[in-house]
Amino acid sequence: MSDPVDAYAARHGLDHRAQAELAELVEARMADLLDGSPTLASPEGRALPPPAGSPSLGPQDPERYEQLGLLGTGASAVVHRVLDRHLGRTLARKRLRLELLDSPIARARFERERRVPSLVRHPGIVAVFDHGRLDTGQPWFTMQEVGGKTLRADIVALHQAPRRDDWHLSLRRSLTALHAAARAVAFAHSVGVLHRDLKPENIMLGAFGEVLVLDWGLAHFDDPELEDFVPGGLLGTPGYMPPEQAGLNEHPHGPASDVYSLGAMLHELLGGRPPPRVERRIGSTLPALEGVDPALVAIAEQALALDVQARFPSASQLAEALEAWLDGTYARRRALETLGQAQALMPELQGVRGRAQRLRQEAAERLEPLAPWAAVEEKRPGWTLEDRAAEAERQAEVLGATWLQGVRAAVALDPQLQPAQSALADWYRARVLEAERLPGAPGAAAAETHLRAHHRGQQDSFLRGEGQLSLRTDPPGATVRALPLASIDRRLVPLEDKAIALGQSPLLGVALARGSWLLELEAPGRALTRVPVDLPRAGHWFKGTDPKQPEPHRLPASAPPGPESCFVPGGCFDAGGDPDAPDGGLAQRLYVPDLFMARDPVTVAEYVAFANALIESGDRAQALAVAPRAGDHPESAPLWRWSRGRIEGVVDQLGQAWPARWPVTQISWHSASAYAAWVAEQTGAPWRLPSEYEWEKAARGVDRRRWPWGHHFDPTWARSMLSTPETPTRSPVDDWPLDISVYGVRGCGGNVRDWCLDRWEAQGAAQTHGQLQLRPAEHDDPAPRAVRGGSYTSSARFCGVTARFALAPGRHYRVVGFRLCCPGSVV
Repeated sequence: MSDPVDAYAARHGLDHRAQAELAELVEARMADLLDGSPTLASPEGRALPPPAGSPSLGPQDPERYEQLGLLGTGASAVVHRVLDRHLGRTLARKRLRLELLDSPIARARFERERRVPSLVRHPGIVAVFDHGRLDTGQPWFTMQEVGGKTLRADIVALHQAPRRDDWHLSLRRSLTALHAAARAVAFAHSVGVLHRDLKPENIMLGAFGEVLVLDWGLAHFDDPELEDFVPGGLLGTPGYMPPEQAGLNEHPHGPASDVYSLGAMLHELLGGRPPPRVERRIGSTLPALEGVDPALVAIAEQALALDVQARFPSASQLAEALEAWLDGTYARRRALETLGQAQALMPELQGVRGRAQRLRQEAAERLEPLAPWAAVEEKRPGWTLEDRAAEAERQAEVLGATWLQGVRAAVALDPQLQPAQSALADWYRARVLEAERLPGAPGAAAAETHLRAHHRGQQDSFLRGEGQLSLRTDPPGATVRALPLASIDRRLVPLEDKAIALGQSPLLGVALARGSWLLELEAPGRALTRVPVDLPRAGHWFKGTDPKQPEPHRLPASAPPGPESCFVPGGCFDAGGDPDAPDGGLAQRLYVPDLFMARDPVTVAEYVAFANALIESGDRAQALAVAPRAGDHPESAPLWRWSRGRIEGVVDQLGQAWPARWPVTQISWHSASAYAAWVAEQTGAPWRLPSEYEWEKAARGVDRRRWPWGHHFDPTWARSMLSTPETPTRSPVDDWPLDISVYGVRGCGGNVRDWCLDRWEAQGAAQTHGQLQLRPAEHDDPAPRAVRGGSYTSSARFCGVTARFALAPGRHYRVVGFRLCCPGSVV
């Protein structure tokens, strides 16, 4: 590119300065074209798309980045500002210049600069987010956009200004920045990375007092894929490179080499110019620095010693020497100013967060009453509110990041500043709690590590990871054991050998480690009752609204007459919230009263007994009406097998008999409801179909697990599509003992799905102040009914306990059966 510029300059008689400006303009223009920027315009002034064949921003996702303009060009790279649509933030995107693509040294420097941030994760090192190659082969990476000024600008301004009273204040500010840079370099040394090109141009000073060490292209670190190199026998910048990098001694490069470069910058801060180049210093001393504190001069001279052994051995020790000099009121005052600037953002941040929540709530109130088939015109006002909520959430994210940056900068200025440390501790405590509410707690360990670094003793109780448990029982005096639920082979199972005897109820404020627990409650004359508990860190688990007077857990004396059942104690649980499950993303906190859930789905044998009871009562027509059907239509052929006027069993279309212990399927919702009414009449207990959220609690428990057994899926644990190599089919209800919930309910993760009592509603559960409200569907209501559970034809996500399905009540489905439940108040 330089040859055409030289020729143009020669023809038009341009001087060197004009020629340089022209070269920079051409380079910037070419950079825009290479990156696909719309730099051409139509006659009407509209932007035209980039020329065909222009390189994409990234080969994997060309729509991810939006060009926002050129930030700058350098000898080896071009930097643009881009919008990362995935992260929702503005970044700087750096690419190697095209003419250097064939240069191994240029490529190696670029690769080193990209890799260092992954090795040195420190607030003083620019973070890299993404990388790739353009279609031209040029490597690129995105990083946080660095704003502010370099230490070079500080030095120039310091020594151009007259020495008034504020000169020493400015010097201290620059020394504070150099101290922060030395700390960042020391951290890099601790993970085996040397910079090898430290100079004022590579130290950036941000608006909130943050200090960043840039340009790690000459860095050294152990990587078999990157060979070290010394271009031209030298490594670094004259005036800042130590003798070992200039090839003047045999000493290998090490942390002391970077110490020398830091010392050169200190010397320049104090005297206005860097020290003489090392080849000119042999046998000579440093020039005198007049009017400067001798203690600072001594620090600079030790850092700049030609003998490696005489220097500070590490950047950490140099930083400590600077810190000892800086210790005083200045660092505290600047830190308080920086903290004040950050804390001033908090009211706005809280206001934006509140606005986002209100908009989300208003959007939900607009959209929830609408049927899925409602017209777009009806949904548009709700969508508009959701878009406004999303924009407010993005604003809150930016404000939160700016606040965090400011408070961190205050801590960097004064690590002993208690208000800043406390603010950071509160911030990371909230992040720990947010992370631990998600399956697997992603990011919780990192947030807890940050919290430990900042809490200064105030968060000891929180960091112990304990919560409190309060419990009353009816009758009182029940013996309580707590069994931790732990992941064994990826299944949550109670650890009998880790059980803790908590004593007798009532229990108030008992300390337990956070996590999932199973309480076993025993009282004379009462059945053993199991109560799962999800205890949050620093939280308090109890039933009801008052931890000092929790509602009692009623201990039933026995199960109601009828099918074998499992007691599901009343209380709150988190429904929904799994975005991977079909229609399982709506998260709700619901209170579900006591209930008994049938352990297994209704079997073929049990259903045949029901049909024969109808025949014996003289209602042969009803027995035919409730028959399993060969197809999904109500007029499909019944599958009853008759013998001497009675129903002997069920056969498929080929005449093969269904095993008696198979769950019955291919019956309508109306037939399942008729069976429930018959069982209620026979037993005198109010058996019925479960509502879909009663079903979910019985299958899920209270710890937001995705499947009945925990947070992981394996097809060998439930009858699903990949459970066996044979063609998927149903299994007897007791063939999959691992498909069991914390309450003992079986078959919720596979085999067959279950009809539920209620209509399917897009907005999820009906509730009043968080308490589940039943909404049984009318018999003649044609609306879809809710269906829950996995099936033998399902993959993992369709077997999840939050997966919701909507099916026509009059149809017959191969994979849909049913089970019964009974209110817990009957016994």
